[in-house]
Amino acid sequence: MGIPTIGYFSRPLPPLRRRTPAFKQLKHILDAEPAWTDEDVRPKKRVKHDKEAVSSNLKRLMWDLHVGMHIKSVSCFGCGRKTLYFDKRADWEASHVVARHWFKKNQDTCGALTKYDLVPLCRACNLSMRTQCLWEWLYEHGRIKQLKRLCHNIYKIYTEEHAQETYTYKEVCWRLILEHLHGQRRFPNGGVISQDNYGAIRDILKLHQQQQLEHDMKELIQHLGQKRRLMQTLLENR
Repeated sequence: MGIPTIGYFSRPLPPLRRRTPAFKQLKHILDAEPAWTDEDVRPKKRVKHDKEAVSSNLKRLMWDLHVGMHIKSVSCFGCGRKTLYFDKRADWEASHVVARHWFKKNQDTCGALTKYDLVPLCRACNLSMRTQCLWEWLYEHGRIKQLKRLCHNIYKIYTEEHAQETYTYKEVCWRLILEHLHGQRRFPNGGVISQDNYGAIRDILKLHQQQQLEHDMKELIQHLGQKRRLMQTLLENR
């Protein structure tokens, strides 16, 4: 390769002399540039965020609570559009009903994390919640069906597992869940439903509980009627 040239007349480039202003300016820039080290060349380690991972056993208990033991897929409890598969755990997250941020703020009173504090959500819904309570987030987004569904699942299993405790008719599901599990007594430093939305959410869950009790009563009456007719048939055939 020949000498580098410039311009129409193909003259060789003049050498950069040490005493010229251009050389002094370039030398000043090179001296100011910090030297490369081995740490600059090495790949930087990923910064681990301060996040307590939910154990696989607790995720299984949460899935059995809200979905079922032998059911492998379910629609997202937040949006209701995306399908969540239990085997594909990268597509869904165990979202906190009361945000994890508030668990640290109330660690003296809230106790350990349980399956009643978690719900399977898609990643988009979980990120959009931020530090908001799931009950309030569902109500503000107009997802009343999902709100009732969440209430029914928690109330049904919780009352079955704590049958030794006495519950009067006045202690309906909205009080049991909103006050005992996710209420001000357990989270005094914040994270619960705001006072502006508490009354509306309470009324929705109270009405849902009454409708559920009426439905269960009708099923019980039908079941007793079937048994009665069966007994009458057996007595007549004697």
